[in-house]
Amino acid sequence: MGKYRDAKLQFIDCPSFDFSYANNADVVLLTIPDEKLQTKFKNKLIIIAERKSPNKILREAWRHFGLIRVYTETGDEPMLLKKDAIIKDAAKDIHKSFVSNFEWARVKRSGKLYRVGLEFPLKEGDIVWIKAHS
Repeated sequence: MGKYRDAKLQFIDCPSFDFSYANNADVVLLTIPDEKLQTKFKNKLIIIAERKSPNKILREAWRHFGLIRVYTETGDEPMLLKKDAIIKDAAKDIHKSFVSNFEWARVKRSGKLYRVGLEFPLKEGDIVWIKAHS
């Protein structure tokens, strides 16, 4: 596991004789440049780790994902959502019933509070609280 700005990123080490795991990966991390593997995974983001710090590797991977971190008021770990996420996406991520039972949400952004609906766009670092009926 690698942690980048509160987000946990998972790395899986593939055995050198079986690269099938990498077919489902978002990013392929190679320890050294390998032309054969770079050709094999040409449709994936490839990061060459050689002479890079772990933080630089994590930063490169993070930029590729196009995600934002959105927090709940009581959570320490963020939800990782796409950059164009709305409240509805956060509600689904918390629990599927939050969308169908949605009443309203509160978003804290840059020290300001907003009372919003399902279509409200989220931004990096927002803190969300959702009111849903049972």
